[in-house]
Amino acid sequence: MKNGQDTSTDTDGGKYIGEFKDDKYHGQGTLTTVDGSKYTGEFKNDMPHGQGTYDFPNGDQYVGGFKNSKRNGQGVYIFFDGKEYCGDWENDEIVRTE
Repeated sequence: MKNGQDTSTDTDGGKYIGEFKDDKYHGQGTLTTVDGSKYTGEFKNDMPHGQGTYDFPNGDQYVGGFKNSKRNGQGVYIFFDGKEYCGDWENDEIVRTE
């Protein structure tokens, strides 16, 4: 059972480098998937949870809060062309822009 700092490669080719608790991604880490997306930030029970940065394969990026793998709380979505949506997110949807 993994606890503390370690590395894991999933059967689908994804790679996680970071902290584990009871064999789950938990704490600070980076998860890179085979499609080219990458999440760096806080994890809880194998899911992005807390503050982090998600880089999409197309060049878009989200920086902000996550809850159970979904964008939640204050965050900024930056499109590859530089356009930004800044505001409050809930359940992966923007609910209020600034």
